[in-house]
Amino acid sequence: MENAGFVISQLKNRDDWLVSDLGGFENHGSSARMFVIRDKKIVNSWFCKGTQPERNQLKCDEYLVRNVFERHKKYTDFVRNSTLVYCCGGQTLPLSLVQYSFTGEEHPVSPHKHPRSGKKFIPTAPSTKAKLTEEATGRKGPSRIYDEVSEAVGGMLDCKLSSDLPREIKHVQNARQRVTNKTAQHDEFASLLELAKEDKAVQWTPSPRVVICLEDQIKDIVKDCCSPGSISILSIDTTFNVGYVYLTSTTFQSSKLLNKKWESLQTFLVPQYCMLPRPVTTTYISSTRCLNATTNLNESTSLEETGIKHSLVSSNR
Repeated sequence: MENAGFVISQLKNRDDWLVSDLGGFENHGSSARMFVIRDKKIVNSWFCKGTQPERNQLKCDEYLVRNVFERHKKYTDFVRNSTLVYCCGGQTLPLSLVQYSFTGEEHPVSPHKHPRSGKKFIPTAPSTKAKLTEEATGRKGPSRIYDEVSEAVGGMLDCKLSSDLPREIKHVQNARQRVTNKTAQHDEFASLLELAKEDKAVQWTPSPRVVICLEDQIKDIVKDCCSPGSISILSIDTTFNVGYVYLTSTTFQSSKLLNKKWESLQTFLVPQYCMLPRPVTTTYISSTRCLNATTNLNESTSLEETGIKHSLVSSNR
């Protein structure tokens, strides 16, 4: 390896312009300078931080030149300096500059070893990662995705850079797992946010939860459980999971119906609390305090669930 500089076009695969087979580099700072150019002459210039807001506010006659300084992860005497020029609105000019140099004598350079696998590590090109993520959203298997993405860049024999190839099938599996996790998270929280806009019964707590009930049922609970002379209590039943949702039900005896067989008030099973992703004491506390804030409930539980017991004690302090 020898000292060298390259002018690179960013018209194709803009995110891949720093990709190489030399291994990883560590960021060691940056510098930026603003230039005002009129009639093809520099009329003013000054140093700046080169932040994103500064780039976005560039005017038609202003240009920001930003340099990033990096050092090789294996060879501390091997550095890379990259330069981008930003123009009006924060857009980058289509050409960029990359310089590789040694602080001492020139010598061969090889990628550093991955701390876990012990193998030489070459970062995967951003365009390849994006392609894997795109394909992972479909129904193709990991092996097929791996083969097609590899063949698209020339395969093991004809690819221009090793970084253009996915490292292994595990790389594809990880991409699919990230897509699955992101989709699941989006579905849960996005749906709750939409419901919160339309229904006041949906509230945010330390752990997301939904109270499932009818307005008439709440009125019956207030009538039968919230006065000093009430003979019924709101009893918290066991918590069980339905898929990835945890469900806690409550019961109370309604004064409207009488069980003829036992000659006692009929027990109703309402309301129900749905919690994501798992029940904890803080979630129970939020639920019971929310009820006590609007009604003076008589509450009890005969269960051994520590979270429920702690919430009842805390909410009534």
